[in-house]
Amino acid sequence: MRRATLIILILLAGCGGTTESTTTPPPPTLTTLEEAVVEPAPTTTAAPTTTTTTTTTTTAIPPNAAAEYGLTQVVFGDSAFVVITNWGNAPGSLLGYWICQATSYMALPDVELDPGKQVLIGLARTPPPELAGMAATIFLGPAIGELSPAAGEVALFNAADFENPEAIDAYVQWGEPDQDASAIAEAAGIWDGGAVEVFDEAPSISSGVFPAFSSNDWFADVGG
Repeated sequence: MRRATLIILILLAGCGGTTESTTTPPPPTLTTLEEAVVEPAPTTTAAPTTTTTTTTTTTAIPPNAAAEYGLTQVVFGDSAFVVITNWGNAPGSLLGYWICQATSYMALPDVELDPGKQVLIGLARTPPPELAGMAATIFLGPAIGELSPAAGEVALFNAADFENPEAIDAYVQWGEPDQDASAIAEAAGIWDGGAVEVFDEAPSISSGVFPAFSSNDWFADVGG
């Protein structure tokens, strides 16, 4: 009996063999949806094209446009000067014009004046001041004199034809009537024969009217 038992144990041991260790491979790695998102390639956006349109504005000069000159201010004293304004609707030059307080006459230089612009013309021994807003300042020297506030005149001629009413464009007299060129201005229809009233302290007379055909179109300035 013991022998039979021993044989059975030997048989069982032979059937069992050697036990080999088995290595289990790791489970596959899963990639979640969030981890599988691929970042898109950066997008390059071209800068928009800007088109600039430049509009050129041209101011048309009306037909029959012309420069028209008038006397705007007369300043008395040893720095006497006059201001001439282009009241017309076209630019023009003062070349060929003459400024006058009879019996003194002075030719004006080639100064271009646009519409609405002014030029200051010094006429006495002292140079005139530089005033803002003037297109030009011209010093003619003692061409006419100090221009006394007591009485005097200034005329603007468009030609050296000082007895011709068609040659006088602007005129003013103050203090006393019947100055030397007043009859020519009256004959031209550009003056009424009166004289602008000037009080002793007035440094100048001025007019903002065009055409200034009357002594009432002028007034004495106040201040120095």
